[in-house]
Amino acid sequence: SSSFNHAKIDKARASASQEGAFVVHINGKEEGRLTLEKKTEGTLQVADLGTKIVVGENTIAVEMLKGSKLAYSISLDFFASKGNNSKECATRLITKLNDASLKEGQNTEIQVSLENISNNTLSMTMAIIGVPGGLEPRIDKLKELVKSQQVDFYEILGRRVALYWRFMAPQEKKNLLIDVLAAVPGSYTGPASSTYLYYTDEYMWWVDGLKVEITP
Repeated sequence: SSSFNHAKIDKARASASQEGAFVVHINGKEEGRLTLEKKTEGTLQVADLGTKIVVGENTIAVEMLKGSKLAYSISLDFFASKGNNSKECATRLITKLNDASLKEGQNTEIQVSLENISNNTLSMTMAIIGVPGGLEPRIDKLKELVKSQQVDFYEILGRRVALYWRFMAPQEKKNLLIDVLAAVPGSYTGPASSTYLYYTDEYMWWVDGLKVEITP
């Protein structure tokens, strides 16, 4: 998904000597308008235009109708629920939450399946597992994964659990469980999970965030 924040008239020159209008067009259609009076001063914004942006290419134009010449700027902020998958990524990842509906205090597991699809030995392979809000990873169980040599080490990164392997053999598959506790009631969608090699993080493979509903 994406967000287009606003078109902004520069504060330093937002003093109109003639009446007019500042208009924002998106894909050939007027989507925002500011009426300028002689006494208009300060920073003005045409806000909340994000819903007018469509998937693919967009054309944004600004127009001054009558009035004085004014400086302006356009601010664009984009975000996505997950990144684009790279065919150059040598690993593939599958995640699944064993129970999508839980009661507060219950435990469940996130299934993690990681595969080296190449014919090469991989070094410093990573899987970043998104954990939905309301769920807490059980640190004691993560330590057991290291002790049992299912992973070489792990790290908690906010709502993500990062798993590291020093090496993966050609065509090797790894399957493990991350134990989580339902701690806070609510409906949640976790951040997307991903896999990549530590030294080539420009080549990543993404999977959708997990969903869970926790009741009191």
